[in-house]
Amino acid sequence: MVDVILSIIIPAYNVSSLVSRCLDSIISQQIKDLEILCVDDGSTDDTVDVIAQYCEKYDYIRLISCGGNHGQAYARNKGLEYAVGQYVYFVDADDYLSKASCINRLIESIADDSDGIYFDFSFEYENEKIEKEYGNRFHISQSFPEGRYSGIELMGRLMSEEEIWLSAWREIWSVQYLREKGICFREDTSPHEDLLFSFTAISRANRVQYIKEPIYTYCLRSGSSTAGTIDSKRHIAHLRCLIYGMQIWHSYGFNSGGNILIEYVCYIKKFMKPAMCVLLNKGVDVWNMQNISEWERSVLRLTYLEEYPHLKRIFLVDEYKRLRNSECIVIYGAGRVGHDIARLLANLSLDNVIFASTYGDERNGVMSLDHALDKKENKVIVLASSKRCDRTEMINALKERHVEGVIDLFSEVVK
Repeated sequence: MVDVILSIIIPAYNVSSLVSRCLDSIISQQIKDLEILCVDDGSTDDTVDVIAQYCEKYDYIRLISCGGNHGQAYARNKGLEYAVGQYVYFVDADDYLSKASCINRLIESIADDSDGIYFDFSFEYENEKIEKEYGNRFHISQSFPEGRYSGIELMGRLMSEEEIWLSAWREIWSVQYLREKGICFREDTSPHEDLLFSFTAISRANRVQYIKEPIYTYCLRSGSSTAGTIDSKRHIAHLRCLIYGMQIWHSYGFNSGGNILIEYVCYIKKFMKPAMCVLLNKGVDVWNMQNISEWERSVLRLTYLEEYPHLKRIFLVDEYKRLRNSECIVIYGAGRVGHDIARLLANLSLDNVIFASTYGDERNGVMSLDHALDKKENKVIVLASSKRCDRTEMINALKERHVEGVIDLFSEVVK
């Protein structure tokens, strides 16, 4: 039996109309000593039948079943278990290899001490709407020159780039390297498992070659993972990528490149913070997120509060709904807490805000409490103080004026 040089793993779930294009693009490359492992993840359309036809025609294509729908991370790991090639490449069934690419040349160029290859890719858009939403970008290339880098050096360069795309389909890895290091896809980080996988695989590698050539064509379509809508599962996946990335970095004692971890964390937080507003709009209680551990919930809360150091928590869903439906939000207290609340409201796209204090401060644009309460609009009062003595005085002032339903971010709701 001829030794297999490259195993290409293709997770497939309900892609009957797309998987042929993917397979044809690989077959046309005439890659030497190849195996293609198509891993069906419980498809309910004709995906299995389409792949089976290719299996009959090409003896190097195999169909593997996951025995149900378990997600792309599980399917990729399943394929890695079966892979017998010296190198492995993970390809998505709705994408394809670029015509100009030459996988044979890439494989032959891998140096003996290199654990993998990293390369560029091109975009293809399903329609003009998606192209407009995600920008008119057709080729992602890094600003640094191609060549051989240590894993830490390559990751450092990637993290310093203006645009970062960490994806398994940009990489070809030594199977021995992945197995010896125990690197695989964390199923509980799906659908963002690529992010953690690539961060781990690149960072721990001895040497990685960067090839400045668009090997892969990434197809952005309405149903793809990148173009998917924000939901709690994606939010939690990003959270876990953040936590696991920090754990991996520290557990393997990386003594250099401390900025790399900081950039990685900041990169993930860039997705998490805007998601807070989206999820609140969908009625998700982001402060008391379900289906996560207490430790994960603690990290999530710290992530939310990072920009608001003087707050104890963010708004609960019911509070957010009240704020959203109000005509005026009165921040009772104009100190550091009040300004943190104002920034939080601004980030939640709530800008109908006025500041008030018990007696007012007209020179600084702060209304008196009585003046603010006299306003006819449907309003919500947010208590903005963390000092016990000030809070007691302010709460008493509200009670004297028979104000109810005040939102207090240092307790639950003041009544």
